[in-house]
Amino acid sequence: MIEICIVGAGKIFQLYHLKSINLIKSIKIKYVVDKNFELAKRVASAINAIPYESLDEIINCENFFVTVPPKFRIEVFDSIKDHAKNIIFEKPITLTYSDADYIRNISEEKGINILVAQTRRFFPNINFTKKILAKIKTKKIKITAFEGALFNWASESDYFSNQNPNDHGVFHDVGSHIFDYIIYIIGSITKIEKLEFQVIQSIFDYNQNANNTYSKVKIFNKNFEFEIIVRISRSSNFSNMIIINDGNNRYLTRSLMARDIKMVTADEIIKIPIPKIKPSFDLNDVFYNMWLDIENVLKTNSSNNSKISLNSVIQTSRLMQEIIDKMKIDNNLQDTYYE
Repeated sequence: MIEICIVGAGKIFQLYHLKSINLIKSIKIKYVVDKNFELAKRVASAINAIPYESLDEIINCENFFVTVPPKFRIEVFDSIKDHAKNIIFEKPITLTYSDADYIRNISEEKGINILVAQTRRFFPNINFTKKILAKIKTKKIKITAFEGALFNWASESDYFSNQNPNDHGVFHDVGSHIFDYIIYIIGSITKIEKLEFQVIQSIFDYNQNANNTYSKVKIFNKNFEFEIIVRISRSSNFSNMIIINDGNNRYLTRSLMARDIKMVTADEIIKIPIPKIKPSFDLNDVFYNMWLDIENVLKTNSSNNSKISLNSVIQTSRLMQEIIDKMKIDNNLQDTYYE
């Protein structure tokens, strides 16, 4: 039996991850750690685990799932790095690329497998999108992504009401999904580590209810040039829409609709209605499939075949950091403002 310690028993864990973990017979949640000890006790009691209030207490565990808010990730990592073998972080792994790179460097030094719960990599349309890119002959490709998600989240810790200057609201929350999806599909046709990023424009609010978040980026190497445009809004609720343009044709796919992929014209894109049909899969299946990937890492003690290893996800952190840096320059903001 593989024993795992949960660090942070908030809503994301309770609503999405817990059900999937319970379905995997080889994994047993042994400890639940949360600074809200009443919450830790309540969650632990329901799954026959041991509650703790702090990582300062002696916890005999090698596998950790960390879901505390991103600003606390380095603190948690430093507390467990000397005895952990496998650590899964909720996305985004951190709020800055430097922190993500710190975790990568230390984990490589200590032989710790680091995974990041990027669920979009398990969406059923991911293979459709990869096939489109593989068939495109031109080397210049435009990818446009839209995401609408009404903000109705109530965290256990009231985290979103506590302003953190490094947390850019919807950009880190939803954007970490969208940019990772794009990085992942591009990585299917070229080595993402070798790509260069050039941020052309970066505009976004600092809060969770942002409606004007917009990023335009060029991602390129000697073989490919991708023009990336990402718009994120809290004013409407619709699943992620990806449009791929090879200069001759435009292809549309919605991430929550595995079969909804077709060629469209520019005029048709404007007329596309917000989908009202039920998604063609259960979101719980996505989380379950991700935890099967995690289970394999825990069993083999190797992340080489994982879709969500930090080595593959860290390029998302690098891209998002460059977008933030561009925004700060464009708005004449000093780095000290963010410290």
